[in-house]
Amino acid sequence: MATTASVSAAVSDAYSEAEAAWLTLFDTTKVNLTKKSDFTSLLQQSGRNPSRKLVDSHWPAEDEQMTFEQFYAILRKIQPQTMNDLMKSFKKIDTNGDGFISHRELKNLLTKRGEKLSDEEVQALMDDADTNRDGKLDYAEFCQMVLSTSKECQTAALKKLFTQKQENEKKRTINILPNSTPIVETVEATATISEGSDNDEEEDDLVVMVPSSQRHQLQSKSDTFTTASVSLAAVDAKEKLKAKSSSEISKFQNVITAKESKLSPVKKRSKSKVKEPKNLKTWHHVRAKSCFYVRQSNISCHQFRVEVSKPTTLFLSLMSQIPTDVTLFLLRESSSNFEMIDYTDGSGKKGGQSQLLKVDIDPGESVYHLFPFTSGCYFSHLPSKPSDDNSKKQLIDDDNQFTLDCKRVLDEIFVRSDLDGDGKLSRKDFNYFQIVASEEECDNETWDIMKENFEMSEEDKLTRKGFFDLHMETVKDEQGNGVEDLWETFKAFGYNNNLEFVNAWCFNFDVYCEQCKPEVSVTSFGRIGAREESAMIDAIQRHGHSAHVKTNPPGIVFHKLEIHGRTTLAVEYNQGSEKDKSSVSVNVDCSGSNNCVSHHKTLSHTVQVAPLQTKIVHHLLAADLKKSAKPKWAVSIQKK
Repeated sequence: MATTASVSAAVSDAYSEAEAAWLTLFDTTKVNLTKKSDFTSLLQQSGRNPSRKLVDSHWPAEDEQMTFEQFYAILRKIQPQTMNDLMKSFKKIDTNGDGFISHRELKNLLTKRGEKLSDEEVQALMDDADTNRDGKLDYAEFCQMVLSTSKECQTAALKKLFTQKQENEKKRTINILPNSTPIVETVEATATISEGSDNDEEEDDLVVMVPSSQRHQLQSKSDTFTTASVSLAAVDAKEKLKAKSSSEISKFQNVITAKESKLSPVKKRSKSKVKEPKNLKTWHHVRAKSCFYVRQSNISCHQFRVEVSKPTTLFLSLMSQIPTDVTLFLLRESSSNFEMIDYTDGSGKKGGQSQLLKVDIDPGESVYHLFPFTSGCYFSHLPSKPSDDNSKKQLIDDDNQFTLDCKRVLDEIFVRSDLDGDGKLSRKDFNYFQIVASEEECDNETWDIMKENFEMSEEDKLTRKGFFDLHMETVKDEQGNGVEDLWETFKAFGYNNNLEFVNAWCFNFDVYCEQCKPEVSVTSFGRIGAREESAMIDAIQRHGHSAHVKTNPPGIVFHKLEIHGRTTLAVEYNQGSEKDKSSVSVNVDCSGSNNCVSHHKTLSHTVQVAPLQTKIVHHLLAADLKKSAKPKWAVSIQKK
């Protein structure tokens, strides 16, 4: 049974709060919310007092469902209701200050102002609260009752979660090696890849293929590879076997040796799981946000600079609209050279509520940058919708004013462009808005025109009204294309013809520093390209599963790296010289995978790899996010 101290400690953990609330409705966090009313109940179960406006603003209107990760991200933003918060609201209508309000005053407040209730709802509330039936409400006592009830529900849910986890821990058994001798079958080069088991930790079979019709002919040539069969899981098994008896290890290693006749494993330093520091609330903190935008086949995003005044420990937490396929790389710039320091990865909890990074940094003569990365895998496989045809939603009504849908989209774009979150657009904010909208920067002349014609704050920042007026002028401009120009802006920001936000996705991240306050600023906006790919390759070479294949010519290394649900496959050709013109043609066919999509249109792709070069072949993700991806691949290699 959970102790009071254990439950109290859990209350301070926002993730436990979210998980405990979620499990009052479902048996697992992998099930999605489909009802807005359930979302409201979960917020209340977590000690929040959500208004209808708040619920509407956070409920995903596009697909009408919410994942656990999304709920947790929202919960972290909303502070629990306090006694002072409730008391302030009542004191505003307690004109004589005696601590009581009449039924008539309460009814007037709740049915005509703010989040309006029906007469029946108000009457039911007063019947429960007015215990002595004197027609007055002791609102201090009422507030205390509301808060204590909420606290009791929250504590009960946490206690249930704590007990459940204890029981699961007792039942959990770990068997590294079965009692019987394990069987590892070699795979013929011409064989198709066998279906894997349903286990999440199944082996990834890597097969170097040569078609049987060409085998005899190719084996006589020096520019082809002999066939080999490799199991990367077998390489990792050597380390796991250390805990077993010598006789069991001997049996298993004999099988591995036969399996590795063409394989020489490469030792790597595995990336350790990051945990949130216990005293994180005392650290200095800033938040930043951005979006990935798709334009034709390119994906663009903001890049950031992180500045600190002295050596410090940096902790970063990343939350994305889609829980996978977003990574933040921390790079150090020194003498115009960029070095990858670390990257965000899952927190270690199954399902991964966020991606974390923790590292010690020293400003010295270096500058630190954060480069967001996505493979674009889901963008490549977005289903076409009927709303993407030529029919478009109306943007201007009969009174030549913006429609409600148009206002909603403009407001969303304004919020996404407000990078520092102060409710206004600085020149820097507006410049990045211009780059996304039209690929043009805001020069001095353009900004002067903005200041002369549209509402600005005292700090010379564009207000929300000024932003709306600007786009109304765009529609009315006789020299322009009117509404079509507005449509171009909406499409650049990821909206389709039905004003659905489908061709972009958002993320935010929190940067904490223990010894000093960090400064995070946007430095540029541009296409994800060579620098991000170089950082990914560096991560693969540091932390990926790798193996040399002993073939002629030598020097081919296969790499596999898993980052928070994304599997990246790469091939390295580490022989020859940069002047060597000969390259290797590598085809990686992942069509035997289960529940996988690639950032390419198909699961089979070929790359040309030059000497001393490493190239990424596939980024693989789960096609159905509710199920595990089980990648398998077959590789054929030829020297040109």
